[in-house]
Amino acid sequence: MKMLSKTVRNVSLAPFPKSSPREGIMVVYDKLDAEGKEIFKKTYSHSLKPCMDVAYEIYEDVASGNEIKSVVQAGSRFDRFPMGKIDQTYMWKVGKKVRENRVEEEIPINPFTAGVYVAVMMATIEVLREKGHPYSEICNEAIIESV
Repeated sequence: MKMLSKTVRNVSLAPFPKSSPREGIMVVYDKLDAEGKEIFKKTYSHSLKPCMDVAYEIYEDVASGNEIKSVVQAGSRFDRFPMGKIDQTYMWKVGKKVRENRVEEEIPINPFTAGVYVAVMMATIEVLREKGHPYSEICNEAIIESV
């Protein structure tokens, strides 16, 4: 139970201190100790390329209309395969308990999680930039909404 609680916490939390939207993405790295910085750098470096691949795939699925077509098709199957109540699953119940018992200011930044999270953000930024989106939209979609 303790391990699952830690995993749920790490996956469900943005690895950012509350002040980071004003201080920038680098605040995550800057707040790590030397060992954490090494873990972050290795994780970020290994994650960026696969994140770029996924970000491009998502972008192209949306741009081509495939994503919305998939949603419409899923809707047509809803009577046969209804969506279950996710908030009643074990993971969500554990997550609720974790969130109720945590003290936000005491949550350390997990350098592995932070490395992957920032790689996803940077991949999203790069895809949107390469596709010609304005920086205001890039900041909103890739940074503000993720923290």
